[in-house]
Amino acid sequence: MFGKKSKDLLKEFRELVHPKDNVATSEPQADEYPEVDNDSFGGEFVDDDEYDGIPYFDPVDVEPVTDVPMESKSVEDKPLYDNSQNTVIEFSMAIMIIARQKNLTDASVNLILDLFRMFLPSPNRVPSSFEKIKTIVKTLAPFELVKESTLFCASCCQEICECNATQKSMLVIFDIKSQLEELFRMYFPVMMEYRNKMLSQNILTDIHQTDYYKEVLAKDQNIVPFSGYTDGGRYAKTGKFEGWPLIAFLLDLPLKIRHKFSNVLFLAYWYSPAKPNWEMIFKKIGSFFDFEFENQRYRIKLMQMIADIPARQHLLSMVNVPGYDVCFNCDIHGEIINRSMTYPYVATNPRRFETFLDYNSQKSGIKGKSQLIERLEKFPQGVVIDPMHSVYRGPLLDDLKRLLDGFRLDPNERLLIKISANGRTALDSLLSTIKFPKEYQRRKIRPLNTFATWKATELKLFCFYIVPAVMPYIASMETNEKLGPLIESIVIYTAAIRMLTQSRITKNMITAAEEILNFWASNRKNLWGASAMTFKCHENLHLPQQVLMHGPLSTHSAFSGESAIGRIGKFISCLNMEVSVKQIAERINFQKVSTSWLDKHGSPQLKKYFNFDSPAFYSNFKASENVENFLLQHNIRGHLHAEIVVCGFAICPYLNPSSTNCYIAALKDNSLRAYKVMAIIETSPNEISLCCCPLKIKPYSELINDTGFLARQPLAYQYCCFTEKNDFEENYFEICNIQQFLAKYVFMEVPCFNFLITMPHPFEHN
Repeated sequence: MFGKKSKDLLKEFRELVHPKDNVATSEPQADEYPEVDNDSFGGEFVDDDEYDGIPYFDPVDVEPVTDVPMESKSVEDKPLYDNSQNTVIEFSMAIMIIARQKNLTDASVNLILDLFRMFLPSPNRVPSSFEKIKTIVKTLAPFELVKESTLFCASCCQEICECNATQKSMLVIFDIKSQLEELFRMYFPVMMEYRNKMLSQNILTDIHQTDYYKEVLAKDQNIVPFSGYTDGGRYAKTGKFEGWPLIAFLLDLPLKIRHKFSNVLFLAYWYSPAKPNWEMIFKKIGSFFDFEFENQRYRIKLMQMIADIPARQHLLSMVNVPGYDVCFNCDIHGEIINRSMTYPYVATNPRRFETFLDYNSQKSGIKGKSQLIERLEKFPQGVVIDPMHSVYRGPLLDDLKRLLDGFRLDPNERLLIKISANGRTALDSLLSTIKFPKEYQRRKIRPLNTFATWKATELKLFCFYIVPAVMPYIASMETNEKLGPLIESIVIYTAAIRMLTQSRITKNMITAAEEILNFWASNRKNLWGASAMTFKCHENLHLPQQVLMHGPLSTHSAFSGESAIGRIGKFISCLNMEVSVKQIAERINFQKVSTSWLDKHGSPQLKKYFNFDSPAFYSNFKASENVENFLLQHNIRGHLHAEIVVCGFAICPYLNPSSTNCYIAALKDNSLRAYKVMAIIETSPNEISLCCCPLKIKPYSELINDTGFLARQPLAYQYCCFTEKNDFEENYFEICNIQQFLAKYVFMEVPCFNFLITMPHPFEHN
């Protein structure tokens, strides 16, 4: 059997499924779904609605998102078999999602369908082939996603080659207006409600509170603001071709659903051995700035453009890094030190717009006219620095690599400055014990021996939590006195990044972050050496002004764009150019249609399987005996919840020492209190109370050296605290109202201390 070809194997399966003689079948049994880890599917989605099935209470008056049902074309919809709870369409959509998530070939899916036909009660309506499933999905597609495909010369970019080159390229243009119409039909009331609520707030929570957004809205109320993203990637190690998707996100969609793969707008796809010709791409896209919906005209506004440094410089038609004049924000001029390009900490001036039109000057760093000049609402300020690449994969990654691998400030020094073997062992041991809350798809950080392959999500967790809680302990156990100031520098840097990434930011926080970043940069050369003054280090100095213009860093980054592009790369199973592009276009459509349909029309059981909804693990919660006695003594009665969502954060009662979602900060009697939630009681439809165990806390600022720089920054590590390890909890309970909620904590144990570090924002992919 093992030597048989797939065609012979498929023939045997079909003979088994369709025997010549009729065979009696047993009575139909209720079909059951296998017990699998939902994260194996849901973890790959861009921004899953993890908490739609959970009660939602928001002290800041942001209502839960409610989706408008998606309209679909009429398709014959029958049960999969007699008395089945699931329909043929639902089954087909589920198979399509699995096929696209796991990159199954058509032949593999056909074998799976044969198995379903064999094991499900007979007769059944399992589609005869994967082609039949594709037909069902296409029938439910509200429109044809691909508008135009162009085959052209890779050298001269002409459809009729003028240079006699043999290398070809392809460009796919997607139907933007139809995608917008579909999103408007689904979410228009939600978008308008979200916009109005955001505009009514003064604290920065999204781009809506910025002067930039308000100025654009003042010119025309009927705008459709969106954020663009692009990046290139090779999908085969031996292939010469790069794929460059150009995608967009609607900025008026709530953050919870803005970056879902089914809500991504696909504009174009460039597949070529050469870098994208943006003039050709935008010319093919054409004028998409006017859009009509229900007889109302809307004006599309490209307000943000996100990309990593190489893609951004190419979009801006600027010299790439390393180059002398590469900053689009200011006139910083690079210096070569020890054969490396560095960017010193010096006073700079904002880059003048005229320099982007000065193509001949050797000092401008401009190679040609950028296509964004005529399309970006505010150029070049609408281009944003991506925190994924310039922060987590920027100075943080550089500094950790230096500490782990070792470096020399003075080339004549004999010994390397690095974390000792004992320090590495201690750090590895602590990393293995720390588990992060359910908001994060990656809930543990891998060991240090895999540091070279750490993802940006792991570096982000290290930045937010390991640096303030664990790294000072590592510094205290090191004998090399030079390590202390280096680790303190990382702590100072992450304090500023945490401020700029918070889901609610005040102007005072932006001012404080700017002061911290300037202090950090001014001392960086002396601490880490001239080679540490990289361009990414310089870019961080512009982040405070970027937040002032575009909102918190948590609302605009490459995380969601990289996730979408990574998924596109998995769609390719053939290196032939035309076949690859056809696969990508077709499978993007299948993925979007099947995901959207199941998200809106799928059964609760199937949505749970694919992690569209993550209801509480228990619909009813059984409190401990001590908690029950406390509630009875205080005559507190109501329904006990296993989980609720507050301001986007999942809150669960304490169950066992591995519980990670039960620690919160609250404002009670005008003072900060830290609690371990023991029970969640719904005393009335609009009243939620928490039975909590108070924690004995000290502010994080007490750990900071009185003479240190952060001691003068009261907003640094706001609400973060620590406790004595052996004197952690009070021996009584308190009642806290949900309206007093301030933040959710990540709990970490370090020798001698327990740390409670606040989560900056609730949605990981933002």
